[in-house]
Amino acid sequence: MTEILVGVQTAEGADGKTHQFSYYRLEDGRGYGICIRDGSGGVAMAPGVTTRRRKIDALLRRMVRGAVSPASMRDVVEDWLAE
Repeated sequence: MTEILVGVQTAEGADGKTHQFSYYRLEDGRGYGICIRDGSGGVAMAPGVTTRRRKIDALLRRMVRGAVSPASMRDVVEDWLAE
Protein backbone atom coordinates (compact mmCIF):
# COMPACT_ATOMS: atom_id res chain seq x y z
CA MET A 1 0.00 0.00 0.00
CA THR A 2 1.32 3.41 -0.98
CA GLU A 3 0.89 6.54 1.18
CA ILE A 4 0.90 9.91 -0.60
CA LEU A 5 0.99 13.05 1.53
CA VAL A 6 -1.79 15.42 0.47
CA GLY A 7 -1.85 17.96 3.29
CA VAL A 8 -0.75 19.09 6.73
CA GLN A 9 -2.88 21.08 9.16
CA THR A 10 -2.38 22.50 12.62
CA ALA A 11 -5.18 23.10 15.10
CA GLU A 12 -5.58 24.05 18.71
CA GLY A 13 -7.13 21.29 20.79
CA ALA A 14 -9.53 21.57 23.70
CA ASP A 15 -6.47 21.20 25.94
CA GLY A 16 -5.08 24.48 24.54
CA LYS A 17 -2.16 22.72 22.84
CA THR A 18 -1.34 22.97 19.16
CA HIS A 19 -1.62 19.71 17.25
CA GLN A 20 -0.30 18.93 13.78
CA PHE A 21 -2.01 16.39 11.52
CA SER A 22 -0.68 14.89 8.28
CA TYR A 23 -3.14 13.51 5.74
CA TYR A 24 -2.28 10.75 3.28
CA ARG A 25 -4.09 9.14 0.36
CA LEU A 26 -3.70 5.38 0.48
CA GLU A 27 -3.47 3.52 -2.84
CA ASP A 28 -3.34 -0.25 -3.30
CA GLY A 29 -4.23 -0.86 -6.96
CA ARG A 30 -7.84 -1.77 -6.10
CA GLY A 31 -8.92 1.45 -4.46
CA TYR A 32 -8.17 4.43 -2.28
CA GLY A 33 -8.24 5.13 1.42
CA ILE A 34 -7.11 7.61 4.05
CA CYS A 35 -4.41 7.76 6.70
CA ILE A 36 -4.08 10.53 9.29
CA ARG A 37 -1.01 10.85 11.50
CA ASP A 38 -0.51 13.27 14.37
CA GLY A 39 2.72 14.67 15.75
CA SER A 40 2.66 12.46 18.84
CA GLY A 41 2.56 9.14 16.98
CA GLY A 42 -1.20 8.66 16.73
CA VAL A 43 -2.41 7.15 13.47
CA ALA A 44 -5.72 6.12 11.93
CA MET A 45 -6.15 4.28 8.65
CA ALA A 46 -9.17 3.55 6.50
CA PRO A 47 -8.10 1.57 3.43
CA GLY A 48 -10.48 0.75 0.60
CA VAL A 49 -12.92 3.62 1.13
CA THR A 50 -13.62 4.11 -2.60
CA THR A 51 -12.42 3.08 -6.04
CA ARG A 52 -12.54 6.69 -7.27
CA ARG A 53 -9.53 8.89 -6.75
CA ARG A 54 -11.54 12.07 -7.30
CA LYS A 55 -13.87 11.17 -4.42
CA ILE A 56 -11.10 10.33 -1.95
CA ASP A 57 -9.27 13.55 -2.86
CA ALA A 58 -12.44 15.57 -2.18
CA LEU A 59 -12.88 13.85 1.20
CA LEU A 60 -9.23 14.47 2.09
CA ARG A 61 -9.58 18.19 1.25
CA ARG A 62 -12.55 18.40 3.61
CA MET A 63 -10.60 16.63 6.34
CA VAL A 64 -7.61 18.96 5.98
CA ARG A 65 -9.86 22.05 6.11
CA GLY A 66 -11.61 20.68 9.20
CA ALA A 67 -8.38 19.55 10.89
CA VAL A 68 -9.82 16.08 11.47
CA SER A 69 -7.77 14.13 14.02
CA PRO A 70 -6.95 10.43 13.93
CA ALA A 71 -9.39 9.93 16.81
CA SER A 72 -12.33 11.35 14.86
CA MET A 73 -11.45 10.08 11.38
CA ARG A 74 -13.64 6.98 11.54
CA ASP A 75 -16.77 9.01 12.36
CA VAL A 76 -16.07 11.43 9.50
CA VAL A 77 -15.56 8.59 6.99
CA GLU A 78 -18.73 6.82 8.16
CA ASP A 79 -20.76 10.03 7.81
CA TRP A 80 -19.30 10.66 4.34
CA LEU A 81 -20.17 7.13 3.20
CA ALA A 82 -23.74 7.62 4.44
CA GLU A 83 -24.20 10.84 2.37
